[in-house]
Amino acid sequence: MRKPKPTRLPNRVAVGKTHGVIREGKFFPNNTQPRIRRKTWFTGITAGLVGVGLASAPIVQENLHVQRQGIALIENSRQIKKEHAERKEQIERFKQIFKLKLRPMALQESMFKAATVFFAEQHGVNPRLALALGHAESAWNWTAESRTGAQGLFQILASTDKILVGKGLRKWIRKTNGKGLVEPLYNIEGGIAFFAELQRQTKAEHPEWTQTQVENQALQEYNQGQDRLKTKKGQIKAKEFVKLVRGKLEKYYLKINPRDLFVEFEEILDRCRGFPKHK
Repeated sequence: MRKPKPTRLPNRVAVGKTHGVIREGKFFPNNTQPRIRRKTWFTGITAGLVGVGLASAPIVQENLHVQRQGIALIENSRQIKKEHAERKEQIERFKQIFKLKLRPMALQESMFKAATVFFAEQHGVNPRLALALGHAESAWNWTAESRTGAQGLFQILASTDKILVGKGLRKWIRKTNGKGLVEPLYNIEGGIAFFAELQRQTKAEHPEWTQTQVENQALQEYNQGQDRLKTKKGQIKAKEFVKLVRGKLEKYYLKINPRDLFVEFEEILDRCRGFPKHK
């Protein structure tokens, strides 16, 4: 004899005029019954992937940050190499033009000023003050020589050049082409590099000083040296030299844009190409 099938209560019932569903012994009217989400293999896999993704999100973000930093470093390195190549090309251009020995002295003076601005920017020196310093030292006569043995546009001594070489203060022109200290580009960078070093030393000794005070003290040491500056005569001459440089600065270079000297140099070069060379 077969067993009778158990009777099941209907899921859908009507209470009065309200239709609904009975679940777990509770009556839910239509449109208010809770939605039962069936768990399937797809749901489990999706939940697992989402969990793994959330857990690995910080690692992914960190890797992206590292990659961005690496890309930025590579771009920065490329930019530095490009700027270095451009500066080196500019120096080679100065050298080649000076070898031409064109007759107009205005061309040489224009090139010396442009080179002074270039090296001042490389060594962190005020370009206008560097121009005034070169003007006061030699009036842009690259063969100038003093009674004390200082030579060239920035009146460099042999002992000063040894200090520059020993400390590795030169960034671009480290050797001469046989002309010695009077070689213009070698002399210009040497003078500016030495003046920049004096400014750094003064700033370290007197951090409370203003930039003008630091520059004036560096100018005095540049002209007389630290030993002679301790004497009364040396102090008097050093103050006169500072006054001379400041006068040149105010009269010739304070109101100009140093970068315009490059444009002026190119214009003079174009006008002087037809002139004969020195014999």
